[in-house]
Amino acid sequence: MKKILALVLSVLSALSFTVFGATLAPIQLLNPVGSTAGQAILSTGASTPPAWGNLVPFASPAFTGVPTAPTAAPGTSTTQIATTAFTSAAIANVNAAGQPYFQAVLSTGQSLTANVLTKITFNTKVFDSNNYYDATTNYRFTPLKAGKYKVTLAAQFNAGTAAAQGILWLYKNGAAYAYSNVNSATGSFGAATQVVSLIVNFNGTTDYIEGFITIPVGATLSVQGGSPYASYFEAYYLGP
Repeated sequence: MKKILALVLSVLSALSFTVFGATLAPIQLLNPVGSTAGQAILSTGASTPPAWGNLVPFASPAFTGVPTAPTAAPGTSTTQIATTAFTSAAIANVNAAGQPYFQAVLSTGQSLTANVLTKITFNTKVFDSNNYYDATTNYRFTPLKAGKYKVTLAAQFNAGTAAAQGILWLYKNGAAYAYSNVNSATGSFGAATQVVSLIVNFNGTTDYIEGFITIPVGATLSVQGGSPYASYFEAYYLGP
């Protein structure tokens, strides 16, 4: 009996060695020398050991569940994935900036000095969507949203009997940008409204505009203020 049991154990041992010997291969350690950054250990099939290689990108993978991705910084303009957080922030920023516009008028008339470039002090806001117009110190419009704006500068001159030429100036960043003039050669200037209206591009940071007037020596002029509005300064956003 003992001989039979020993024989059975011997046979089982031989079979076990044969099976495991056929399925277990020696451990293969990959040498990092020869690999490049970004590579991974890839299977080369059932009959060969793994090797260094490049992962093949999936073409239009179908995600399931709730896949996540890093949220890009505000203002990023690349081909990286835009998360819902990035999109929401971008929309909120646009809504916050809105489509800027303003209108300001003179509360009372403003006297002018002959042969002096005089800034028109439009000191009463009718509306100012983003508070970009300074109606207390510099009387200028400095929009913090870049793009093109329709700008209108209007002023009504009131004069005496002297012949005169009133010139209405739109200044951008401290320099003459556009103007309009009216002449009185008959010696009776009366009242006339000057208008400068055009599209102006702003960089959204430092660009600003102001309104000025010049009159010649010998003229007695003032700018009409109060209501109804005869003199006004306004602008509104058109687009990029």
